[in-house]
Formats: sequence, structure tokens, C-alpha cells
Amino acid sequence: MVKEQIINIASKNPEKVYPIAALNERGFKRKQCKICKRYFWSIENRETCADHEPYSFIGKPIKPIEYKKLWDLTKKFFSERGYVPLNSYPVVARWRDDLDFVIASIVDFQPHIVNGEIEPIANRIIIPQYCLRFDDLPLVGYSGRHFTSFIMIGQHAFEKPENYNPYKYLRDLLDYFNYLGFKDNQLVIHEDAWAGGGNAGPSLEIFYTGLELANQVYMVYKVIDNKLIPMENIRVLDMGAGHERIVWALNGSINAYEVTFPNSLKYLRNYFDLDREIKDIYYLGYKIESKDDIINVAKEYAENFGFDLDYVLKAWEEYAKMYIVADHLRSVYLAIKDGMLPSNTGGGYNIRILLRRVFKIMEEKGFEIEKVIELIQKDLL
Repeated sequence: MVKEQIINIASKNPEKVYPIAALNERGFKRKQCKICKRYFWSIENRETCADHEPYSFIGKPIKPIEYKKLWDLTKKFFSERGYVPLNSYPVVARWRDDLDFVIASIVDFQPHIVNGEIEPIANRIIIPQYCLRFDDLPLVGYSGRHFTSFIMIGQHAFEKPENYNPYKYLRDLLDYFNYLGFKDNQLVIHEDAWAGGGNAGPSLEIFYTGLELANQVYMVYKVIDNKLIPMENIRVLDMGAGHERIVWALNGSINAYEVTFPNSLKYLRNYFDLDREIKDIYYLGYKIESKDDIINVAKEYAENFGFDLDYVLKAWEEYAKMYIVADHLRSVYLAIKDGMLPSNTGGGYNIRILLRRVFKIMEEKGFEIEKVIELIQKDLL
């Protein structure tokens, strides 16, 4: 409801809501998708938004890069532009009474800093925040992009209204993607809105050949009883970029898991019967938004390449199980390290579910959990 209100305002007067000067100067033009009617911006002449585009970057690396190296480049770039780099906060959100885990980098600063009640460490911040989310648990290992834990690169600003500069923030973000190797004409930018934690604002989503890389939110509202109330004394920038997704796109790898867990997957491969012929199914990962999509993608792949459906499902599941083990044990490690133990209630129940899934696969395959966790730590920043 709140998002729709903002999108409705923005669709009629985009220049009052979005920093479109930063788009115009780079040659982006506003268009409306002929399929879903969403407004978007691109340099290339196209009729549809990025939601209807396959992952054409797979197999076409821009600039091979190691997982850990991306944060080094990110910190250097934004530091030179006046952003103060911070280390990741704990993943257990003890300062929030409505969340068990940090689900986005802005959570680090809600509610008191975002509401202007407490001064921030710096007015402009860049942070590699580890986040935990469990809503898409059935898709982990299958879609190529879903995780239960991931790094959200947070570009944040906390300013008085007169100092708030969305034009600069968007320009900095687009310059950052150029710095990494993405070209403006490869990017598609969606008009959208975001709401969460009692705040909301219009946003611009940045896509690269079908994959969403970042979402920059211009947080200007409080949300009270589902009503938008303009924030009075502070304006907030909330940009979240997917660390794993950016590394995936730069490397052009078959999925995000391969570049995220290089050490742990090298070990786990010894315990799984992986059919390389079926691995290309991850090209279709962009079609997976729900559990039902998994079977539909398997059917499409089987029909297109003349495979038996049961064979495809079994071979795909073998890859998914391997990726699930790496993903889940990273989440378990991060949570327990920050003090959340497996239990029957609250956030501990989520951790218990992850462990039960891993134990089931371990009983079948025989790998050592201790060894995987040791290697997971090498895969972390």
C-alpha cells in the first residue's frame, strides 16, 4: 500500500522524486515496459524492463575478481568520495525488538539514527553488512542468486534536508559501477519504492542483463498507520548492493555460489555426484521466484535438451544440496559467532532448521561439518 502510494506519485512527476539529472547527463531515457507497464531508464533502445531479461552475462566475464577483493575496491572508491568505511555490524540485531537478525544494512541505523534522534558516526557511510534472511529458503541452491546469508554493501547518508544530495549519491553509485567495469549502456534502471522499519521512500533499482545489482532508496518518509509522513529534520540515503551478485556478474560464472564459496566448494565436490552436463540449467535461474518455478524450469530444460525430467531433477538437486550446505553453514557460523544459538523459538529456530537440513545431507554424503566451517571462514571477508 505504502509503496504503491510512492510509485503513483513518482510515475506522474518523476523529476520531483528521482535525481533524473544524473541519468539525463549520461544519456539514459525514460521508457515504459510494454509487458508490465513499469517505468524504467536505459541508454539502449528497448521495449521491456529488466524483469523480463535472461542472465545473458553468464559465460561473459567483465573482469574476473575474487570475492574478498570486491570490498577492497569498494572501500577505496567510496572513501575517496567522502564516505567513511565501517566494518559489518553483528548479524544478531539486539538493538531491535522487532527483528532477530539484520536483514539489510539500514537496520544498523534504525530507528534512532534514521529518525534523527542520535548523531551518526559519519554523515556518509559505506559498509559491507552481513545479513540473514530466510523467506526464500526453498530457492537456495536452485536459483543461483538466493542465499540465507549475504553481504549487502550499504551506501548511506544522514543529512539535514538542505545538505541532502540525491544527484551526488546516484552519480557516485553509477561511477562505482563504471569503476568496476560495468558500462552505462549495459545498465537498466527501474523506478520503484521501498518501505521497511518504519521508513519509506522512492528508489531506483539498477540491473545488469537481467540481474538486480543494487537498489538506491531516497528515504524521506516515516510510515505511521500505513500513512506517509514526511521526515522533518533529516533525510536518509539507503542504498543496498549485493556483494555476491556483483562478483557473480563480473566473473560471468554459472551462479553466485561458485564465486562466493571457492574454498568450501572445492572440498564439498568430493562428496557429491555432480553431472557437468546439467549445470547449464542455472542459465534459467532468472525464472525462479517461487518453489513452483523449480519444477517448471526443470521441465523446460528437459524438453529443450531432450533429457528425462526425473534425471534433470535428480542431477539438479545434487548441485543444490552442495550449495545449500555451504550457504547454510555460513549462516549458522555467523549467527552462533554473534550469540544466537539453535533453539525452538525466535531466531534460534531458524538456525535450528538450517542445521537440520545440513545434518540430513551430511548423513547421506559423509562430509565433515567441522571441515566445511573451517573453510567457510576462509571464504568470509
